[in-house]
Amino acid sequence: MRYGLTHSMARLSTFSSFLLSALVSVVWAGPGSSFPDVAVNWRLPERAPYAGEAIPVTLEITLPAAWESGNLLQLYPKPLDLPLQVGGFDALASGRFLAVPEFEGAPDPASRTVVVDGEVDHAQGPLLTEGPSGRLATYTIRHWFRAPRSGVIELPAPTAHYAVATEFREDFVQGRVPVDRRTADAVGSSAELQILELPEEGRPFEFAGAVGRFELKATTPAPTASAGETVDLRVTVRSLGRSPAHDVDPRSIKLASSDAFTEQGRTVDADDSNGAQVVTISLLARSPSVDALPTASLAYFDPSGEPPGYALAMAAPPTLRVVQGSAPPSDETAAMADGSDVLDPEPRSIPYWTIGVLSLVFALAVASVIRRHLAFGEARADASSRDA
Repeated sequence: MRYGLTHSMARLSTFSSFLLSALVSVVWAGPGSSFPDVAVNWRLPERAPYAGEAIPVTLEITLPAAWESGNLLQLYPKPLDLPLQVGGFDALASGRFLAVPEFEGAPDPASRTVVVDGEVDHAQGPLLTEGPSGRLATYTIRHWFRAPRSGVIELPAPTAHYAVATEFREDFVQGRVPVDRRTADAVGSSAELQILELPEEGRPFEFAGAVGRFELKATTPAPTASAGETVDLRVTVRSLGRSPAHDVDPRSIKLASSDAFTEQGRTVDADDSNGAQVVTISLLARSPSVDALPTASLAYFDPSGEPPGYALAMAAPPTLRVVQGSAPPSDETAAMADGSDVLDPEPRSIPYWTIGVLSLVFALAVASVIRRHLAFGEARADASSRDA
């Protein structure tokens, strides 16, 4: 009897604890409660960007600093340092706003893993500040974009989905179990970004759309080559500003005009050591009368200049000595190689019977002319006698 009473009182106590926790959760989650939430917002560049310029768009995530101790609950299959599912960057990529491929270097050891648009990404931070209800932690996620045309672009509101709890109990089987667990969604504010048009004044003829500030360096694997061989000119494009260098259109690289080389094609690779871009230009060496490869240049618009304007980056041409190659095949050898008839270099003699035929034809022509002349004279004499 005593055991049953004790067991019933224990069950009642457990039920009361769960009921109290549920009531607390309802009160905290109700309207006007002081239960802290997550805030997500866009942070735009300090100045208006130009058309074609690669710009960073930053997503800020602000939450109570106390939640870093484990209040956020894991919702993603893979455990995350910052258990949030954030969305917004995918909605930016459209015909008016294009995502720029980023240099994938080693992630910052101090960054926090977070899910962005369904994939694991890295957030920088936290930056701690004091808010009205306590200390806040702000994390940032940055991606690069470009607007190919000028105008106003609207950035849709970012979102965040998460689960949080402020009280936990220890369970023998499950371990740390949240008591007041709740899920929530945060929706930020949309934003507008003004894109400026590139100026026409001062635009060089060879400008092909590169916006930023760059430097070029040209190298070649071999210092010598033979006429008729292909030579690789490697042009490394490095950014001197915030724009990623690997985003430059390889067709923007121009070569000085040269009759000694003919371009065969271009390939593009990323320099993983510093995020630069390497454009390899294949050139056919046609003449041994040169000692350097053509000069490579890049016309670009520098939006960070004072004032912003167009500039030209040039790479010193690497030394290359072109030597005379093997003699080109003769016409006779080329004709034999492709199976065509070989022309006899010596003129053939004319048969003697041809000369006789031609002489006979000429004699008959002369006789015909004389005969016509005599007949014309006789006819004229007869006419004169009749008139007399």
